[in-house]
Amino acid sequence: MIKEQLFEDLYDKLPDVGNFVIFGACAAGEKILNDLKIYKPLTKVIGFIDNAVDGTFCSLPVWTLKEFTDFPKENYDMVIMGTRKDFSTVNSILDLYDIPFLIQTPFISDYYRDVLQVLNENNLEKVINIFEEKEDKDLYKLIFKIRAKLTNPQLADDYFRQKHVLKENGNFTIKNQYLEKINKNQVKIAFDLGLNSGLNVIAYNKLLPNLEKTYGFEVIYDYAKCE
Repeated sequence: MIKEQLFEDLYDKLPDVGNFVIFGACAAGEKILNDLKIYKPLTKVIGFIDNAVDGTFCSLPVWTLKEFTDFPKENYDMVIMGTRKDFSTVNSILDLYDIPFLIQTPFISDYYRDVLQVLNENNLEKVINIFEEKEDKDLYKLIFKIRAKLTNPQLADDYFRQKHVLKENGNFTIKNQYLEKINKNQVKIAFDLGLNSGLNVIAYNKLLPNLEKTYGFEVIYDYAKCE
């Protein structure tokens, strides 16, 4: 799942043969450099762009952005974004100078900064096995994809529109399903996508009198990591 998204967002967009420049002489840039050797072995990284690093990085030259705007375009095929500092401004400058570059998606940004280290397929399978109902398994897979930036959050919106029909007010998107719009006495199970410490449960127990169980995304992952 994660590997497929990695290729969709980055490596499938790159030619199999060519010269690249990585924007960002940093840990993320170094990881991209190493992965290019694996996934695109016939390509070559000729250097980095970074305004805060002088000289060389990973034994390759480092240019400032101003220096690179004068670099001959025939010497490279594409700039791969490895930085997220001032990225919108950097993208605009590269575009202004007609420099071909590959935009860094939120997934790629997180992937090369180990944000997804906990959100991996092994932990996902452990978590899914906790649930008995197929509906719970499917819901958790959807939440996993959204939290790992593997899919559009609109899918969660669509999912809940299909699953929740509120008697008094009809269908509501997930964004509008606040406590005042649900029958609080009928809620027995809560699924909290942002339950970091468990403190939310205190509020749920107060507001939802018949609540029997609360599933918390991060709490479940902590359980899976320890198994």
